[in-house]
Amino acid sequence: MPLTDTAIRNAKPRARAYKLTDGRGLTLLIQPSGAKWWRFRYRFDRTEKMLSLGVYPDVSLREARECCEAARRQLANGVNPSAQRKAENTARLHTFELRWRTSKNDIRRISGARWLNWFEPGAGPRSSRVSSGPRAG
Repeated sequence: MPLTDTAIRNAKPRARAYKLTDGRGLTLLIQPSGAKWWRFRYRFDRTEKMLSLGVYPDVSLREARECCEAARRQLANGVNPSAQRKAENTARLHTFELRWRTSKNDIRRISGARWLNWFEPGAGPRSSRVSSGPRAG
């Protein structure tokens, strides 16, 4: 029997984690802490795999079903959805790292002279103070 939004909202945590199934591999795992995780179970190359689709209510029942169908389409094309997600995350990380390094170098190049001036004697906000040496305690 397919899940309903009311059944999901009324699902209470128990002493041990349990699952509510929607069908076609889509399940909702309810943790003892009360967290509700969407999971998609599938087989790829004769191995059972599991893909996390997000946390309820951040990911609604409709969105979870759409993600499940997208993963099923990938499986039909011979693509492992989990490996595809990992590849996308790795590409995103490399893109972020490249942007970070580029922007960091730009910041150094642009503001390097200002930073050097900041730490030179007589420069910066404390330039009006006169250093009297170590304080006597």
